[in-house]
Amino acid sequence: MKKVFVLLVVFCLFIVLIAPSVSAKQSKGNETSVNYQLSDELIEEVQKGKAISPYVDSSDLFIEFDHKQALKDGLDEILVEQTKEVYDKANDYLLKQQNTQKSQLTVGTSSVEPSCRGSNYEDLEFWGGTVYVDSCKADHMAAIIAIGGGVAAIVGFFPGATPLGVAAAVYTTVTAGAINYANAGSTGVKFNVARNWYWHDSYSIVCVRSQ
Repeated sequence: MKKVFVLLVVFCLFIVLIAPSVSAKQSKGNETSVNYQLSDELIEEVQKGKAISPYVDSSDLFIEFDHKQALKDGLDEILVEQTKEVYDKANDYLLKQQNTQKSQLTVGTSSVEPSCRGSNYEDLEFWGGTVYVDSCKADHMAAIIAIGGGVAAIVGFFPGATPLGVAAAVYTTVTAGAINYANAGSTGVKFNVARNWYWHDSYSIVCVRSQ
């Protein structure tokens, strides 16, 4: 049990230390956190994600984007086209992942579970807390990260009233592999987050675990 706990701690620290591009790191004793400043570029991406959010459905195995309705409602044509392209690529990635899982099933096992498992909610205080994401949304996040789809694509289906700084932190500091590892049993994942007081509305991802 002690060995498992140590491995979990090491894994959690590994997740935050492999961030591809962070604005600053602060270390204190044995604690290491990754602080991500919401740059003007990130804020713009978050705003794009909020704009497309009403037209995105991530409640099943694949991401559905009602681009026709978005255009009818007057959303920017370039934004709609770019979003559709990203989600199409993400769905292709998800399809390949599903086919791989099916090919790995042994005789006598059931097929890939088609429904989403886990919960979508946040348990946050002023200092941070935990954000819970179901198995489908976790797969979708991993796909977006894997293809380099951008922050807006994740914000578009991020659950509930979760601070969008958390979505930005997930995309910029967590790998697809870390999410897939935590969601290996299709249980959904939970992101332990800490609020950064250095920059308004920004967060650090402390750990990614199974629900």
